[in-house]
Amino acid sequence: MTLKDFFIKYPKIAIAFSGGTDSAYLCYMAKKYAKEMTAIYVSTAFQPTFEKEDAIRFCKEYAIPLTILERDVLSQEAVVQNPANRCYYCKKVIFSEIQKKALELGFTCLAAVSYTHLTLPTKRIVELSVVAVTSTKKKKNKTQ
Repeated sequence: MTLKDFFIKYPKIAIAFSGGTDSAYLCYMAKKYAKEMTAIYVSTAFQPTFEKEDAIRFCKEYAIPLTILERDVLSQEAVVQNPANRCYYCKKVIFSEIQKKALELGFTCLAAVSYTHLTLPTKRIVELSVVAVTSTKKKKNKTQ
């Protein structure tokens, strides 16, 4: 499946935007082929200011709707403890926030780029992850 075909299949989509090359390309293609899209960027203490500025500039240049979330991942004890799997805890916070914002904005599909590193550090497999974003809140019955 090509990205064009992908965005035809998922015409309304939010993109988890890190500001890096792969997620920038995904945003560009979504803007080109999806009927409705938005990029969601999470700014934390671990991202330098220039990365956020680059993300803003990129989205302005390509007329990509952008939502920026400011989050304090250091308020999470699991992140502060700095265990070997600290990236897991930080990304869990970031992606939870992106999913909540996507749902709040009316998007029920979210795409993100993820990596699988091979033996050599310069080789990697890039994977496109797509998740359905749904609310965990119970809907009220209108007849009651």
